[in-house]
This record gives sequence, structure tokens and C-alpha cells, in this order.
Amino acid sequence: MVPAELPPPRPRSPLRIAVLTFGAVVLIGTIISFAILGVNGRLGDEPFARGEAVGRGVGILGAICAVVAYVTQQRRLGRK
Repeated sequence: MVPAELPPPRPRSPLRIAVLTFGAVVLIGTIISFAILGVNGRLGDEPFARGEAVGRGVGILGAICAVVAYVTQQRRLGRK
């Protein structure tokens, strides 16, 4: 028997790459912030404000990485 050749994989769409990148950056950023800042059981304004600031930073970083991944994938598909 001769093994059948597999067709080449379809390239992923730029939007899919951007969404996956955003999700990965947010997940990894959240894990790193928990590791660095720790999770406290204290209630009050300080932990909430700190978490809100970290969330904003991770969200902005995720959005920037998603845009870069989208543009990169768009250019890769344009070359082919």
C-alpha cells in the first residue's frame, strides 16, 4: 500500500489568529499577575483598584498583540 498524501493545511484567517492571540495574552497575563501580586482574601477598595488596573493593562497589551498578529497574518496571506 502506498500512503496517501495529505493535502496542504489551509491557512488560518487573520481574524482567527487575532482572537487566539488576544485570548492567549490575556490568559498568560492573568496568570502572571496572580503569580506576582498574589490572591488576597481581603475585601476593600485597594485590591479592587489594583485588579482593575492590572486588567486594563493586560487588556491593552492583548489588543496590541492581536492587531500585530492580524496585520502579520494578513500580509502572509497576501504574499501567497
